[in-house]
Amino acid sequence: MGRLLCLNLRNCDIVEGNRTVSYGRDVFVKGGRFGDPASRAEVRDYSTELSGLNVLPGMIDCQVNGAGGVLFEDICDEAALLSFDRCLAKRGTTRWCGTFISAPENKIDRVLKVVEHCAQPTGLIGFHFDGPWLNPKYRGYHPIERLASSSPAHIGLIERASQIGKALVTLAPEVISEYDLTRLRRISNIRICVGRSDASAALIGDVIGTSLCALTNTANWMPSISAETAGPFGAMMRTKECWSSLICDGEHICRDTFAIIKRATYCEKAFIVSNQMSDDMAPFQSLSIGSETIVVDGKVFRTVDRELAGGTLSMIECIKVAVSQFSVPEDEAIRMGTEYPAQFLGVPDKHGMIALGRHADMVVADNQFDVRAVFRDGERLV
Repeated sequence: MGRLLCLNLRNCDIVEGNRTVSYGRDVFVKGGRFGDPASRAEVRDYSTELSGLNVLPGMIDCQVNGAGGVLFEDICDEAALLSFDRCLAKRGTTRWCGTFISAPENKIDRVLKVVEHCAQPTGLIGFHFDGPWLNPKYRGYHPIERLASSSPAHIGLIERASQIGKALVTLAPEVISEYDLTRLRRISNIRICVGRSDASAALIGDVIGTSLCALTNTANWMPSISAETAGPFGAMMRTKECWSSLICDGEHICRDTFAIIKRATYCEKAFIVSNQMSDDMAPFQSLSIGSETIVVDGKVFRTVDRELAGGTLSMIECIKVAVSQFSVPEDEAIRMGTEYPAQFLGVPDKHGMIALGRHADMVVADNQFDVRAVFRDGERLV
């Protein structure tokens, strides 16, 4: 369809954000941003009646490992990046962070070059460096040969990535060197998260301090709270600004644990990530990550040792699970995949809500959350 200068979607049920749902309203877009519906008398390039379908903010996924059978770290050219982005868009994800799974420097450098030279816009909003500073005890599907206690070369790549988009770094405080952590803290556009760690809450407080931004994949690949130590979970509970990401596919976390974490996270700072390895594994039987081989097992991937290794569900499918299996109210589940990730990334003024002036990222869906159309910056992608 091409970029739309002005469009109007009529008679929608709109999950606007900020705990607001409007029924039978219009969505107006001009110049790639949400505009005032009162301006609908202006000349429009496109107008359609949606007859009560739902319009949701575009999904924001802070942890995308792969799509279309390709890992993010294996993207080698612009065509692969655009295909990767389109696979995500087809299932409602309009903005996303590509994840490096403790990736070696040469892979990171290659992907950054592709992104830096890509001539067409994508939904890439940031990069998630999941490792290499991780506790080997909780490495899961991260190849042992990729882990490190000190990796100065990675710091330069993270700083370079932060000049393109948001830089999320997941690390274990008991592993990373003081030198590396000091250099990380100097990067302005960074979010420091704790994951794959058995550090005590006291150690996390001493090492990370107030810069602790989030727990990555809370309850996965980390010990639970105990009488002896509160661990990473306790550190999250006592830090008011700490967020919690949850893999909501019905396999990585059970209903009760999900509810406990959501209730314990300060001021509803819990959001959904897909942790997806691929969105369609029909043509594939396995994927390789360094020396590790992961295979499909229903909705998830597992290592040959049966360790969980990411999922196949998209963000909107994870929202379905939150509603149908975990009894999360629909509007709250949607916020956990849109508004809250935008707040976590520090871009609530740009994304995550259907509100005046924000980027016109939206998903048209029926009452079962089946995607009918996807728009990004006012351009129809699906």
